[in-house]
Amino acid sequence: MAVMVSQQIERLSAFKDLYIGQRAFVLGSGPSLRDEADALLYLEHEQTIVCNEVAYWDGLPFTPKFYALGEAQGYDGPWDVPWAIPKFALSHVPISWPDWIWIPMVEERISGHGMVGLDHELAPLRTGYTVVLDIVQFACWMGFDEIYLLGAEQTRSGYAHDEDGDRGRVFRVDRFYNLHMERLQRNLARMAEEMGLQGRQLVDCTQGGFFNGTGAERDWPVPHKAVLPFKPLAEVVGSEILSHR
Repeated sequence: MAVMVSQQIERLSAFKDLYIGQRAFVLGSGPSLRDEADALLYLEHEQTIVCNEVAYWDGLPFTPKFYALGEAQGYDGPWDVPWAIPKFALSHVPISWPDWIWIPMVEERISGHGMVGLDHELAPLRTGYTVVLDIVQFACWMGFDEIYLLGAEQTRSGYAHDEDGDRGRVFRVDRFYNLHMERLQRNLARMAEEMGLQGRQLVDCTQGGFFNGTGAERDWPVPHKAVLPFKPLAEVVGSEILSHR
């Protein structure tokens, strides 16, 4: 196992600093994406990484550049992804699906051991308790200096593709869920701090999100505070929008 991880880390070195100085948009699958449809159009020519259930959303108005599946070890086989793009399988055990790129992970939390992707050498990604934070580490390894999050509200009210709520998220509101959210906050805080020390930006464009304080009206199970700055997507891509008017 250790040899396989080492060999895969070596293969992933090919992604080192490929996009240095550029910005990336990382999309979770939260329902807030539906409200961003107009602005999302302008991500067609941006570097974008979409995660998990975004693959089920027929309304995504652009073709992403990368796809990331979190906790891939929990699935019997690869997801049916509708785009011919590089696909990352984040997993604690080796993944050998055809046309997928395995990114090794470990159980260590970002909050306790720091994030991966900022040093000269890559290591297995540490867990952020959500695929969005997991893949941000690899985005840093790829060289991105500005990373914007979307659809990352961490809500219990469904997905972008699930407008009617038939496949909505179901979380147990108990001490285990509370602990999950507390750890998520701590992982994010350390990640933002370490990226900031390197002059990198992590900004959350998710309206109504847990990370940026705009979801304060929600009944979160832990004290809600803004860990990341919020900036509406329309402002981030404002120059693109104006150029097309």
